Amino acid sequence: RYAGIVGAYNGLLTWGLKHKTFALKPAHQCKNFAEMKMELESIEIPKIKMVITGGGRVSHGAVEVLDHCKIKRMTPTEFLEYQGNEAAYCLLEDGDLFERKDKAAWDNHHFYENHKEYNMKFDPYLNQTDLLINGIYWDEELPIFFTKEDTAKPGFRIKVIADVTCDVEGSIPITLRATPIQDPVIGWDPIKQVESAPYEQNTIDVMAVTNLPAELPADASDGFGSDLIQHVLPEFLKENSSIINRAKITTKLGKLNEPYSYLKDYVS
Repeated sequence: RYAGIVGAYNGLLTWGLKHKTFALKPAHQCKNFAEMKMELESIEIPKIKMVITGGGRVSHGAVEVLDHCKIKRMTPTEFLEYQGNEAAYCLLEDGDLFERKDKAAWDNHHFYENHKEYNMKFDPYLNQTDLLINGIYWDEELPIFFTKEDTAKPGFRIKVIADVTCDVEGSIPITLRATPIQDPVIGWDPIKQVESAPYEQNTIDVMAVTNLPAELPADASDGFGSDLIQHVLPEFLKENSSIINRAKITTKLGKLNEPYSYLKDYVS
């Protein structure tokens, strides 16, 4: 959740720096999420279109930020057609981003088990999105959002990417490396097809910090601790907990636990 919160905030911060339209205090300089919200309330977000990707805690955290800013939320269809005078965003989950190569109906279980059998369908958003907040799970068997060469094509509109997922040269191929909190943004020159200084007129700027919750340490620690207390610690008091059993790599006898049997060759 806090990765998504800080990622969305940093995306807006990067947009303001790049276009010199507003200034936000860096997230790690905010005392907590409450102060971050006060920062957001002090700015006016221009007429830009934003996409959040993902269906988990990261994307929900990003949604919290944009909703706090009272940015208009739309369905994917509404978003693609929207030409209004207010900032707007949409949330794209797995079924909005991927489609089966055989054109069969969407099925979550099939998707998770057969990544190679899916195509990406993000193309319609490339010329309708100004700021992309990427929070989706990705692995090498899945297609990417766009190619490096696509960024040079007429109509490619994205100018800022907050890549919370941060798979280096993965789902976002211009995420060339992970970035530190103190220097969070790299630029991409779409014409020369190389990394460049960020915040220039013609660059695409990518925020790729991998330890985003560390920018809100008090809130993130409280949230993580609360989840441990609520969901994990009670499991230790049970005589037989399926959660703990699935988490243990070895049995009491020092043998590999069944969920980790795939490590057998490594152990040998």
